[in-house]
Amino acid sequence: MEPPVTIGGLKPGMRNLTMTFIILEIEQVSMTKEGNTVRTFRVADRSGSILFCLWGEVGAYLQPGYICEITRGYASLWKGCLRLYTGRGGDIHKIGEFCLAFSETPFMSEPNPEFTQQLENRLNAHAVTQRAPSPLAAVGPVRPLLRPPSPASGRPGGAGLALLGGIGPVPDSSMRMPIAIQPQRRVRL
Repeated sequence: MEPPVTIGGLKPGMRNLTMTFIILEIEQVSMTKEGNTVRTFRVADRSGSILFCLWGEVGAYLQPGYICEITRGYASLWKGCLRLYTGRGGDIHKIGEFCLAFSETPFMSEPNPEFTQQLENRLNAHAVTQRAPSPLAAVGPVRPLLRPPSPASGRPGGAGLALLGGIGPVPDSSMRMPIAIQPQRRVRL
């Protein structure tokens, strides 16, 4: 188990946190599509405040002014804002009431562009390492197979499509679209 961490020192991705804080207020109570209750509290310690999300009915027993300790907590971004959660097997215990020095600032759940940028960088790096080389990468840039006809195509109002080779308009009744495109194969119309 990790030593206690302060709210002001939280960063996205931190796990297995043990923290002590005071509940300042109940921000929101909502239900998921599956019927689970999620309560969001604003909590604080000496170093700042953050939104703390608690799943399940245990949150119904918590009130502003309670001093609580969580174990196996984690910090994560939700909609670009840092939040604190309890992990699987995590616990929350009331250890007192009203007697804890705290600071509401900094409010760690305010949108933080630095955290968002770090998350984007991690996601991009992960996507690059997970992406297999495209079978079309050696073919070169993708060009459309069809282009709009010129007004001189003979179709009223220039309607229809013309082949890239300039052979002429393609009658609407003969237009066929491929059902599936196989990598590294040419598709005929």
